[in-house]
Amino acid sequence: MNVLIIKMSSLGDIVHTLPAVTDAAAHGHRFDWVAEEAFTALPARHPAVNRVHSIAIRRWRHQLRATKAEREAFKAQLRQPDYDLVIDAQGLIKSAWVGRWLKGTPVVGLNRASIREALASFAYNRRYHVPKGQHAVDRVRSLFAQALGYDVPQSSVDFGLPAQRNDSHQLLGFHGTTWRSKAWPVGHWRELAERVGRAGFELLLPWGDEQEFEQANAIADGVTAATVLPAMSLTELLETLSGVAGVAGVDSGLTHAAAAFGLPTASVFGATNPQLTRPQGEYTRVLASERFCAPCMARECRYPEESPSPPCFADIDAARVWHSLEEQMRAHRDLSL
Repeated sequence: MNVLIIKMSSLGDIVHTLPAVTDAAAHGHRFDWVAEEAFTALPARHPAVNRVHSIAIRRWRHQLRATKAEREAFKAQLRQPDYDLVIDAQGLIKSAWVGRWLKGTPVVGLNRASIREALASFAYNRRYHVPKGQHAVDRVRSLFAQALGYDVPQSSVDFGLPAQRNDSHQLLGFHGTTWRSKAWPVGHWRELAERVGRAGFELLLPWGDEQEFEQANAIADGVTAATVLPAMSLTELLETLSGVAGVAGVDSGLTHAAAAFGLPTASVFGATNPQLTRPQGEYTRVLASERFCAPCMARECRYPEESPSPPCFADIDAARVWHSLEEQMRAHRDLSL
């Protein structure tokens, strides 16, 4: 069956969809994908994805008149292939609306009890129930299995991405996040960079906007083992991932991508719930806060006056993160020998 996936953003959500594609590909299904223009590089790396349609809703909605021709060209491009089915794996009104652009092609998705935005389910030709308490990866695998008529495999999760193995002495620190409540304190990052340096490694710090650039510079200031990277596209960051020995990060799409590539990864969770969105990978360690208010699932910390801020990271210091990452890197190296 020739299937179109609609999973436009965010990067972490796209990562969570990849194992479902691997499952379905084993049953002979092939896929195209609709993703936001900033994220197309990742789904394109899955061998069962033939083509990624680059959509720009985030940009279009701010320039409706100026982008009218671009929008119409996108719709025409989307209608050219002969799809048997559209799976809206995002579950939002905007993604359901995109699905309806393929007139005559059945669109399926989650039912009202399972979806994030209930109104979106009215746009589907078929709706499926998937319990909300499951991990995001398991939820998407279940949706695809029901939509395409097979049982979810009992085997381990396979993201369909090439495993990364190298002897580099560089590490990546994914410090950026859209939620301030998920940001590991700068002081912890600085101490981690110093530990990294004492162990003979270098910590590379990417950034995506001005705020993250300032944070990266605050981490690296006076720390010889920390290097602020230049501005990079997702494609360039994925290439950088292929050349490092490990990753430390907050709950962000890039940290999830690192784990999906099989890299040694240590991730810190405070405000968010690792039971629902923990990175999955053979060499992944998740450190979750045990503070009474965690996980709060709030974008802004309710106790901003406490130190460190957010205070849920007081019990996840640099020593714990470095010890966890070292363990994963050691296990990764032992397998490579």
